[in-house]
Parts: sequence; structure tokens; C-alpha cells
Amino acid sequence: RIGGDEFVVLIRNKNIDIVPVKSAMNSFNPLLVKKSIEHNLPVEITVSYGICTRQSDEPIEETVERADELMYQHKRVMKGELK
Repeated sequence: RIGGDEFVVLIRNKNIDIVPVKSAMNSFNPLLVKKSIEHNLPVEITVSYGICTRQSDEPIEETVERADELMYQHKRVMKGELK
């Protein structure tokens, strides 16, 4: 179910620190604010993400599934903050 407005970024690094990755992802939201030409009103586009590390014996499909679930959790949080 990857496609359309959903995509995956894989980083090959066993010892990656997730904190800077989350910080980088959070920096996208302010960059995606656009103005609506028709109504001259700001339209906010947000990025929801799921970040996880792959367990050594885990099939990649399971890793993607876990990241997908984390993305949906983040999406629910973002919707709560926007209301």
C-alpha cells in the first residue's frame, strides 16, 4: 500500500540515532504551508511519519508494517493538534 501520497525512506545504518531523523521529519511541516490562490487563504499540509528500526531477524515487510502503524498513530496525533 505504498504509493500515491505515501512513500518509504530506508536508511541503511545499524547504529542510526532516531532523534535527528524525527527532527528532520518535523521540519517538513512548516515548509509545506501553501497559500490557496482561489481564496487567498493559507492551506496547511502536514506530514505524518512512522520511524522504526528493523530487528535483525525481522522480514522487511514486518518492519514496514510497524512503521505504517506508527505513521497512523502520528496522523491521529496531528489531527488532534489541528482541531
